[in-house]
Amino acid sequence: MTNTSSFKNVLHIGPNYIRHKGGMGAVIATYEKHVPEFRFVASYEGNYNAILNIPFFVVSLVKILWELCTQQEIKVLHIHGASFGSFYRKYLIFLLAKYVFGKKFVYHLHAAEFHTFYAETNSLAKKLVQHLINESDSIIVLSKSWENFILTNFTPKQVSILPNPVEIPDNSMQKDLTDDSNISFLFLGRIGDRKGLFDLLDVISRNRGFYQDNITLTIGGDGEVEKLQAYIANHQLNGFVNYAGWVDGKLKHELLNACDILLLPSYNEGLPIAILEAMSYGKPIIASHVGGIPEVVKEGINGYLITPGDKNDLENKIDTVIHNKTMLNFMGAESLRIVSSYDIREVLKQVQSIYKDLLVPFEFQPFFYHN
Repeated sequence: MTNTSSFKNVLHIGPNYIRHKGGMGAVIATYEKHVPEFRFVASYEGNYNAILNIPFFVVSLVKILWELCTQQEIKVLHIHGASFGSFYRKYLIFLLAKYVFGKKFVYHLHAAEFHTFYAETNSLAKKLVQHLINESDSIIVLSKSWENFILTNFTPKQVSILPNPVEIPDNSMQKDLTDDSNISFLFLGRIGDRKGLFDLLDVISRNRGFYQDNITLTIGGDGEVEKLQAYIANHQLNGFVNYAGWVDGKLKHELLNACDILLLPSYNEGLPIAILEAMSYGKPIIASHVGGIPEVVKEGINGYLITPGDKNDLENKIDTVIHNKTMLNFMGAESLRIVSSYDIREVLKQVQSIYKDLLVPFEFQPFFYHN
């Protein structure tokens, strides 16, 4: 069993993972499940609107203050952050933890669009981003490409690549596809333009006559549900394209077991949990060449990479697997081999290593201890 003793000295802050609908919450939930002494305060409730999240965050700040004042063993704040509103909330926590309480600060960057957020924001916001990243004691990113982004644009004290963890199931089923099999595709993610779902549906719609006899597509997620359902109805895809609603727990396990391949033609990503989960079930992947995806999806080995937004490229890769179904058996086995290093037990060892460097004794007196 992995030693997780240093987690008692760390307070994690991020979105409410109990009712999460997103990759960041899934990551935190996985940590919580495997760390007995996991300390956590939710700074954002994903099921609230923007107005209700304001008082929620105020209450969160009070909880953080209470933890820092009463739990002296907390030495490190591990912040799970993203772009836009998430960044500004975490910046306030950064100021509080770093300069009032003198805690070590770890900024764990999950955002798929953080580079766009940084490039398009105003000069003042850029200075805030620079301040947080440069003065954090450790920056955690999900992939080599995100490490390059941080090192190119900032001067951080320390950058660590920490992959998203995944639980590799004991009871996944490997399917043997034959040339006569229909291929079952699965999409898991937020329904909208960023994940490329409507690009995928455009490809399927313009080839409906061929695809309806050769594939099925199951879609799981939240977001622009009404737009999705209208598209399926208007383009007469009902017979072989199915919307399963929000997917988690037992239903996710069933869908991952049942599918033959995961599709995720996103425009921006960090390192999608959906891809790692599908790989842990021994499934091949078709996904975009963005973020950390090329580090786990190897062209022609355990799947195929596409250019985001290139519908012809996506169509070609779908047709490739339709006409070469038996190779998906090999690709699925390769996915399982590649994802083994992303197992939660291995990732926790890396987290412990990051904490070890930060938990060396240091002297700091918060302002309220001064004479």
